[in-house]
Amino acid sequence: MNMYYIRKNNCEAMALDDHLMVVNPDNFTVTDLNESGGKCWGLLEKRQSADTLMKKLLSSEDHAADGQQDDLARLRTDVEAFLMQMTAYGLIEHVG
Repeated sequence: MNMYYIRKNNCEAMALDDHLMVVNPDNFTVTDLNESGGKCWGLLEKRQSADTLMKKLLSSEDHAADGQQDDLARLRTDVEAFLMQMTAYGLIEHVG
């Protein structure tokens, strides 16, 4: 069973070079996202699972994947870690 996530509506994001700064007014924090994190943040405007985020990252023109198992496993680990961190920071939430 897939778990789905979406970003919280009250957070503000602003681009700074190749980073994205996300402000959470609930706990007065600023989170700095790298380029990949920024792409995930943008995708999380709509409900996403780890699998759908992976597929969209792999299909993006900036993310060249050669299809090797190690690369896919690393991407899955990175996406799942991102989702756990963003949930812990109160920036995204679980949805049905």
